[in-house]
Order: sequence, then structure tokens, then C-alpha cells
Amino acid sequence: MKKFFMYVLALALPTAASSQSILSNTTPFENGNQITYVFKDFRSGKTSELSYFFDEINDTSFVARFKKGELVIPIKSPRPGTVGDEVCLGNFEKCSFDPPMKLFDKNIKVGDEWSQSFKVLGETFSSDAAQEVKVTKQEKIKIQIGEFDAFKIVAKAKFKGVTTKGETFNGNETIDLWVGNVSNKTVLLKMNFSNSFQDRWNIELTHPLNLASTPVK
Repeated sequence: MKKFFMYVLALALPTAASSQSILSNTTPFENGNQITYVFKDFRSGKTSELSYFFDEINDTSFVARFKKGELVIPIKSPRPGTVGDEVCLGNFEKCSFDPPMKLFDKNIKVGDEWSQSFKVLGETFSSDAAQEVKVTKQEKIKIQIGEFDAFKIVAKAKFKGVTTKGETFNGNETIDLWVGNVSNKTVLLKMNFSNSFQDRWNIELTHPLNLASTPVK
């Protein structure tokens, strides 16, 4: 039985943080901004490019388009730092989260932690999830485009659900993500995913196409 519950954490997070954090000087993404990642699936060994195009940004939500090859999917998150109507990486289908999944708020700091439960409705499955999230540290990380100061956030979840074919599944997963300041924007720099079904993939920022890169010196 194919088990594939893999949800995405918002890939670009248009939010500002408190004056005490490395995200304090960030500003929201603007209409027309684009940001790009490389996606690597360790099971298949294949890599692909993922892009996000921001179409509508306001104080309470953002609307964007997700693009992978010829696949283009509209997405929407209800407010900065949450996942609402997104894309499930791994099977690349559109998913909705009820209530929206919280990643962090504007006052993110090391030691923050919270629990959350939500339902995920995909095109071929539905699932209930319970997740524990913690901001574990602040560190400098190196990625393809340079070195950046970032927060590391660890999210661990247990889930159970059913496919549209009536197959049931359950398991657990871990997501490590690093969020930093790129050109005064709050951006997901890197994310690693693994689950109890031996699925493993990661994404990494390759170039925020119409944002100038400003690595930490």
C-alpha cells in the first residue's frame, strides 16, 4: 500500500519578527516577487526545481503560484507563518490544512515551542495529524548561494489517514527547517524531511530570482 503523507511547510514566509531577532528588519514579499528552490528526492536520486510567484500580498494573507516543471498550482496561506492551502511535497498535490498549521509567529526566538492538531485534505487522501514544534537554535548555515544567520525549527508529527481508494495509513515524520533574512525578506533557506516510510527529501534555496542575495559576511 502506498503511503505518502508529506505536507509542505510554507516555502516563503512573508512576515516580520520582533526587534530582538535576526528577522527584525525584514519586510513582506511584494507582488511579482519570485523565489526558487532545488528539490532532491533521496529515494529516487532525482532533483527538480520548485518556484513560487507571489501574486497578492496583504496584512492577513498571501496568494502565490507554485511551479514545478509544467505543473502550476495556486496556493494561499491565511496569514504569515502558517500553512493553509498549499502543496504536499512528495506527491505534489494540492492540500488544505484545517485549522492552518502554525510555523511560527512574529516574535520567534530560540526556545519557542508549541503543539498543534489539524486535518489535511489532499487530492488523493485525508489525514489527521498531531505535531510538536520547537525553535531549537540560532546558527549560521551554508547553502549554495552563501552563508546566512538562521533559526532552526524542528517539527515532529504523528498522523493517520485514509486514501481515496480506502487504504488506511499511519506513521510519523520529522521536518528540520532553517529560516533566515535574505534581502530583508524572511525566507525558508533549507528544509529536510523524513518519515517512518523511509521517504526522505530536502529543499534548498538556490536563488531568490528578483531579490538581491545578501549573505552574512
